[in-house]
Amino acid sequence: MDCLLIAGGIVGPEDPLYELAPDQPKTLIEVGGKPMGQWVVDALTGAEAVERIVVLGLSAEHGLVSPKIVGHIPDQGALFLNALAGVEWLRAHHAALPRHVLSCCADIPLLTSAMVDELVARCPDPAIDVYYSAVPRAAMERRFPSSARSFIHLADADVAGGDVHIISPQLADTHQELLTNMVQRRKSAVHLARKLGPAFLMKLAARRMSIAEAERKIAAKFNLQFRAVLTEHAEMAMDVDKPHQWELCDRELGR
Repeated sequence: MDCLLIAGGIVGPEDPLYELAPDQPKTLIEVGGKPMGQWVVDALTGAEAVERIVVLGLSAEHGLVSPKIVGHIPDQGALFLNALAGVEWLRAHHAALPRHVLSCCADIPLLTSAMVDELVARCPDPAIDVYYSAVPRAAMERRFPSSARSFIHLADADVAGGDVHIISPQLADTHQELLTNMVQRRKSAVHLARKLGPAFLMKLAARRMSIAEAERKIAAKFNLQFRAVLTEHAEMAMDVDKPHQWELCDRELGR
């Protein structure tokens, strides 16, 4: 399976991580002795399920290295545009677009190869358009009690959205608005819920929406097959957005 590694984004003065890497790509912030993006690349490189990696938002000169990296998409100015350019790369290098690709953010340095392989093994159905990973609150707070992650409150679980998903690249042709929101608003459950209408939003706010019902409503609204994949691997949702999260990952990797 090919992997689109989402690695763009410059740390500007308004970013909480600005002091760590002023006006530099976030992915290149050092954590545990090397760039956080390199930790993610190393995990993908060791994963048997990953055949090739395409880096979105960085050039080869930025220095992320792996024998599996086969392409670089320079930053197009927006996450969604980077994702579209990645799909165009896939189109140019396959006789037909693959049914699934792995989408992975480059700011989860605690990811491991085994976690990637386990996720792919749990997502075998070619009929599913989006496999969306999420971590239950209990697992996140047990592993990282000080992470201060945000959660989606469902009837059967509070979950944190993951940063590794399996998606159909055909969505770039058929569901461009949805893909835009998945990429640019991936951490905003409320924004995504609004797309499903006020009834969905109210039920979600009242914590009466189950995971299975959310899957059905998303499928009906957007005419696609959607599955949530709950994982106990909190590392898959432990992205570095704030200094205390950087410190947490730096301590973990320093061991």
